[in-house]
Amino acid sequence: IWQPILREKADIFIFLGDNIYSDTSYPLVLQNNYKKLLSNKNFQTLRSQTKVFAIWDDHDYGKNDAGREYSIKKASQKAFAAAFELQKKLGQRKGTYQSYLLGPPGKKVHLVLLDTRYFRSKPSSYFWGLDWFLGKKPNWDTKATVLGEKQWLWLQKELQKKADLRIVASSIQLIPDKHKYEKWANFPLERQKLLRLLQNNPARQTIVLSGDRHHSELSVWPSPSEALLYELTASPLNQTSTFPHREYNPYRIYHLYSGANYGKIEINWQPRTRVFLSIHDVKGRIVFRHGLQLESKKNQ
Repeated sequence: IWQPILREKADIFIFLGDNIYSDTSYPLVLQNNYKKLLSNKNFQTLRSQTKVFAIWDDHDYGKNDAGREYSIKKASQKAFAAAFELQKKLGQRKGTYQSYLLGPPGKKVHLVLLDTRYFRSKPSSYFWGLDWFLGKKPNWDTKATVLGEKQWLWLQKELQKKADLRIVASSIQLIPDKHKYEKWANFPLERQKLLRLLQNNPARQTIVLSGDRHHSELSVWPSPSEALLYELTASPLNQTSTFPHREYNPYRIYHLYSGANYGKIEINWQPRTRVFLSIHDVKGRIVFRHGLQLESKKNQ
């Protein structure tokens, strides 16, 4: 998968989590697996030609489906920060959430990277061990959280920043809500809160990126405003699923793709700004591609 990615010569590359697979209770195991990634020559080439950003998901956080209860999350964050050179950016912050304003006025992209692991409450479970069949039961507890209080306050301030395009990266899916796996819909109140915030912010267009699922798809959330909310799920780079997915997603446009792939965002600023969202296979061929027009908003 690295060869077509390197040929893109992208301005930035975003890791959406599960950047290594390292389920463990031992920090040294995490550190050694990051060393394997860092020693990969293709990864080194990517970092030499492209600015790399990263968030984590469960398998590089260190435990499948884990949240705030994970026993070595502080050591895990230290290993993550060292691998992606984020020690100065994160400082003493608990959690790996970050934001970046990229580009000049009129072409400003706001990149917001969420941490859906460090503070996340436990999802509710069904009785008699039916989680494997039904998935997690929705947690309607008003105190349950995905982002935690401090990250929510930070995000609310970030979303008031002016930008032409806002890209919000979440390791788990936000819009799709029918599958039984990890998703924002496991915490319905938190999902509603985030959807409201993303639909009511001063950016001309907001796009959500997600991974995790071992397949790729494009989902669209109906909005009361003119701008629809798009979510591009790009996954996996190489951890393909044994069985092809056939799951229902009423928000999906195009089709679901389960082969090794990467996602791509192209921005054409002139003469009228258009954004293209696409998924590419292991040879770099387009699986699907969708274009949208950035509408003007006041006070930009």
